[in-house]
Amino acid sequence: MWVINVPSRHVDSSDDDAFVPDDKNPKFDDFYWSVMLELRNVKESRGWVIRNPQPRAQLKDARRMINRKCGNHINIPELVTMGIALHDDPEPVATAQEMEAFKICTAPEDIEKYLKAWGTILHHVPFMPALMPNLTISPYGVVLLGAFLDAHARFACSDDLGMLRYDAMLYIEEVRLDGTIIRYQAGCNKMLRGFKDLATACLLTPRRLRDDFDAIAKLFCCNVREGTTRIKSRDYPSFMYPEDGYKKGRSDYGLCRGPFLVRCFRHIFTGKRNATVSACVGLKGGPRPVAELNKMSEVTPENIGYVAVLARFILNDQDAWHVDDNKFNSADFYNSLIHLFSNAEWCASTLKWWNEEVFENNGSDSDDEDDGDNMYMRILAQRATREAAIEEHRCGEEMAQRALEDQIHYAGENSDEDRGDNGTSGKEDAWDHDSGAEDDSDKDMQELDYPEDGEEERDELDDLPEWF
Repeated sequence: MWVINVPSRHVDSSDDDAFVPDDKNPKFDDFYWSVMLELRNVKESRGWVIRNPQPRAQLKDARRMINRKCGNHINIPELVTMGIALHDDPEPVATAQEMEAFKICTAPEDIEKYLKAWGTILHHVPFMPALMPNLTISPYGVVLLGAFLDAHARFACSDDLGMLRYDAMLYIEEVRLDGTIIRYQAGCNKMLRGFKDLATACLLTPRRLRDDFDAIAKLFCCNVREGTTRIKSRDYPSFMYPEDGYKKGRSDYGLCRGPFLVRCFRHIFTGKRNATVSACVGLKGGPRPVAELNKMSEVTPENIGYVAVLARFILNDQDAWHVDDNKFNSADFYNSLIHLFSNAEWCASTLKWWNEEVFENNGSDSDDEDDGDNMYMRILAQRATREAAIEEHRCGEEMAQRALEDQIHYAGENSDEDRGDNGTSGKEDAWDHDSGAEDDSDKDMQELDYPEDGEEERDELDDLPEWF
């Protein structure tokens, strides 16, 4: 194990006074004082346990999710030191590779892993940026914060292992070999698991060696215990695959889809009640599960790797957590598994399967977007149909009205064009001309009764009675 000191450019080397805790140092602001005082108190008197419901408890909650989100093998003090030193740096990877304190982490992927984990802390602790100006000049604050977060990381891992220690044995499926059903027999004694029990041995056996195990199971287990058969860190165990879902020509087929792994995952993230069913159809009530508390709705490769490491430990015969298990290194196991997710096609297919299994999330924004077969969508469609019919009818009436008005208008224009100068229609003039009818206009004029010369025209008023 190695220790990183905060780079000199972040330390106030001009202060030569005796050491003063940050919560008593006047050069720090009040909020930073209160946080450091709380951390120092829980370190000295309560074993790092924060019972205060104030926002400072977010530090604990953030750290409990770091391993679950970023893996089991992150060195928390290193993570905190790097996160603070590179905070707001525009090119953090390049800067880290140039700094003496981080030369051991020269691989860009390692630095990016730490920075991703630091981003998770910032996401869960909104007030962390407010601490940064003081943390960048306080080695004591960096060490205290790193120790606090590291303690709660271990607490979270222990809690998850405690949940699985006995309950996970209920998730082991029976296997039939040569007509014999293999059942778990070790009970609550963890030291009798591993390759001492055929059921746990079947799940721990590398999938590529299952034929050897299935042929003579007891002999295979004896060879593993004696060291004749080596179990390598990058040989993925059978519990990572479905029992009938392995193809020798394509070893990644079915990988990470084993039922035991899925049930352990559900137990940790969605609760014991939902271990054998998806969270959407499982039983409700009881304590809120980890996924709900942390608003987790999708599975990540790191989530799968974290649970895979815990599941393997639960199946082996180690009584306490160790990184190594008889030459099997869990860090190598985890890192190799995560690296396989760099294949975009396999990663997308695997995560889609996991999201459907755990959260019934198929990648759509909602379940209604797939086929629209629900009452809400039907009502909207029926309303749209009615509104379209009404609009079509209204447009038809408007067109008919305009057609009628145009017809009347055109009829009037044609009538004016056909009318003659004397007001008689052209048709009548043509008829009179073509018929050869005699013009009786002079005769009619002679028959009119006009008064003779000297005779006054009689006034009709003369006939009225005198009294009128």
